[in-house]
Formats: sequence, structure tokens, C-alpha cells
Amino acid sequence: GSIRGRIIACGGGQGCGWQPGANAKTLAYCSGGSSCWASTLRVGKRLYCDGDDSCHYGELKIGEDLYCNGNYACQEATIDPLNPRTRINSVICSSSGSCDSSKINAVDRLTITGRNGAASSTIIG
Repeated sequence: GSIRGRIIACGGGQGCGWQPGANAKTLAYCSGGSSCWASTLRVGKRLYCDGDDSCHYGELKIGEDLYCNGNYACQEATIDPLNPRTRINSVICSSSGSCDSSKINAVDRLTITGRNGAASSTIIG
């Protein structure tokens, strides 16, 4: 099934993993190890992928900002604007391997500070 709410918080190991459609009107937090793994997440404002390996293999549709703060967070993810006619304000890849081998589309500000962050990634406009 799918998860819906104004705010979604996914903690604990593999919390909210393998979700075919999680929709957060404003915020989503993936704070556990491997949380939101291989999930499709639609977030109106901000998504925080704070756990190690969180949002890995995710299909991430972002309204405003994406924070890939955990080690290997957002690795091999596809990152797109929630509305295809708009752009993502910012994507931040701040930990080791975060955003590695990901596909990042239509972002105004991309910040990469983690070791090997966004290595082997495809970044389009």
C-alpha cells in the first residue's frame, strides 16, 4: 500500500522501504539505516535522507529541497521535480558516497561535500 500524510517520518532499519508511492504534503524524514530504500517518494517541500543508505535506489520527486545527509544516501536514486514544469530548489549531498550513481534532473543548486558524493552521477540542467 501507500503512505500519505502532511509529514512522513520513517525511522528504524528499512523503515518505509519498498514503498510504491509515499506522498508527503510538506516534509518527509528517512532517518533509519536503509530507510525509504527502493521507494517512490513524492514530497511537496523537503525530503531528508539522513540514515546511512537511506533513499537508496529511490524514485524521488521533490517540491523544493532534498538533503542526502547519510552515508550513501540517495545512491543510485532518480531525482526529479515533483511538478515536471518546475525545478528543484536545491539538492545537498553531504556524506560519503551520497548521491553516487544517481540521476539528478532540473535542480537550481547542487551542493556536493561528501567524499565521492555524486560520483558517476548524471546531472541534467
